[in-house]
Amino acid sequence: MSDLVFHPSDDLRGASAEQIVDEALKYRPKGGAAARAADRLAREIGARIPSKS
Repeated sequence: MSDLVFHPSDDLRGASAEQIVDEALKYRPKGGAAARAADRLAREIGARIPSKS
């Protein structure tokens, strides 16, 4: 997941923070501690993004 920030793909170079977060939220590891950590991170990031309404 850190590659999204430090080594983004060509289509994400120059992307906004919101676009990077959207991509990060799509990532779902398969079970175990990594999945729980990803879910916890997604909740934390989501809580910090102001709504668009």
